[in-house]
Amino acid sequence: MNKILSLLSICLLISACHPSGHFVKINNHRFDVELADDEHERVMGLMYREEMRDDAGMLFIFPNELPRAFWMKNTLI
Repeated sequence: MNKILSLLSICLLISACHPSGHFVKINNHRFDVELADDEHERVMGLMYREEMRDDAGMLFIFPNELPRAFWMKNTLI
């Protein structure tokens, strides 16, 4: 019973660390990503975040294919 509780606790911790369920693989490296797919999320981006795991990131999704420029205001990481 203790092993089952330990396993469930680990699963809950892992799911808390990977809330979005989205990922990308680049050269066999997996990155858990958040999607910034609406205007508010794209504006906020990674502002004010003090940390991010080495295997995490954010993908900015836009409704069309146009050149973009980014200004990383208040990005602490």
